[in-house]
Amino acid sequence: MTLPLCHIVIYIFANLIKRFSTYVEEENLYQIIINKDKIRYPFQDSRDRRLNFTIAHELGHILLDHLSIPDILKINEERELEDLEANEFAGKLLIPEKTLLHCNFVSIPAVAEFFNVSNTALWIRLNNLQRLDLLESKITRVCSKYGNTQFHGAARYCRICGNHLKNNMNGVERKTYYETVSFDNCFEQAECPYCGQKHFYWPEGICPSCDRRLYNYCHKGLYLDIGGCSHTNPDYARFCEICGSETYFSSMGFLRPWNDAHNIIPESVVAEEKLGYMY
Repeated sequence: MTLPLCHIVIYIFANLIKRFSTYVEEENLYQIIINKDKIRYPFQDSRDRRLNFTIAHELGHILLDHLSIPDILKINEERELEDLEANEFAGKLLIPEKTLLHCNFVSIPAVAEFFNVSNTALWIRLNNLQRLDLLESKITRVCSKYGNTQFHGAARYCRICGNHLKNNMNGVERKTYYETVSFDNCFEQAECPYCGQKHFYWPEGICPSCDRRLYNYCHKGLYLDIGGCSHTNPDYARFCEICGSETYFSSMGFLRPWNDAHNIIPESVVAEEKLGYMY
């Protein structure tokens, strides 16, 4: 059934009712009523984040057309079934399956905070998906600021965002990058971004046509007198993994900013593309 065009308004009252939703036909208006004593914002802990699931649950009742028949006319089994459906709706809305399955399960509280839901809501979602095994999955090193999972063995800084890795390796969402600059297996540019020279090889990493550098050195490494190192970073690195300085490719504008939303791809999307699910 297609719902009529209408408004959904959330009201907050101080009463004994936890929450409920209703439809006011005269005003063509859906109402979600929430007890203000159950609200604490900004969220401080898992219990506070229950508010998000509560609102999504009531929204589910509205969008699933549960309000077309008053509760007083329903038997207990019908009301229980509708609550289960609303819970499933809220779970899918707040905790998308493809994102959840590609998370780094550092802990239930960490993943629940990432999705902005309570610990209980996360556990129930995993249970409904029959994927409680993810709680025992291997924890990987993930930059907590960006989500990068690729690190040099001696890395001290994230090659994407420059975040110091000490005590910052417990990120939840893993991400990757798509780049427009083409590189070969030796981290050398396959095409000079300045002059367009292609398919060349030069032992010193210099374009033979325009004399530009073709390796992603630590930018300060080019000027050792100002405290840089000589580390050669991967093609997509914005920051040196050893000293944290900006890389040569980044300083020259070859790479887009690390926090460019159009350039950040969640690992769940990458996995789908590899499987051919994206159209």
